[in-house]
Order: sequence, then C-alpha cells, then structure tokens
Amino acid sequence: RQSMDVEDARQKQKYRGKLYILNDAAAWQEAGTGHASVVGTGQQRRLQFRDEESGEVLHDRPVFAQDVYQLQGE
Repeated sequence: RQSMDVEDARQKQKYRGKLYILNDAAAWQEAGTGHASVVGTGQQRRLQFRDEESGEVLHDRPVFAQDVYQLQGE
C-alpha cells in the first residue's frame, strides 16, 4: 500500500502556470492560465493542463520516458 500512497500523492500535485501554443506564424501564443498535473500510473501517465476558472482540459498528452526530453535553449 505504501507505493499506492506515493502514487496517489503524486497524482494530486498540481502546478499553476500558463499554457502557450506555437501558432501558424511560428510565434508563441498564450492559450490559458491553469493547473498542470500528471494523471494515471505507469505507462498510462498523462500530462493534463486545466483552465483555472472553467476546469476545461486545455492539454492532455502522454508522458514519455525521461530520455525523450531535453532542455530547450533560449
């Protein structure tokens, strides 16, 4: 049950932020303010971003293995 408690706590964490999209002109455009969280477990984990006022899901994508991600330069 210990690992399930850790998993439950991780799923309840959410972080407030702004969501941006890359528009057709290759410029970043603000898409909303809300809360990001990881939902699901194991291979079923997903990154969700919900609008802070309506609760609407603005972004919902799978989370891949760590070696897929890299820090983007400014």
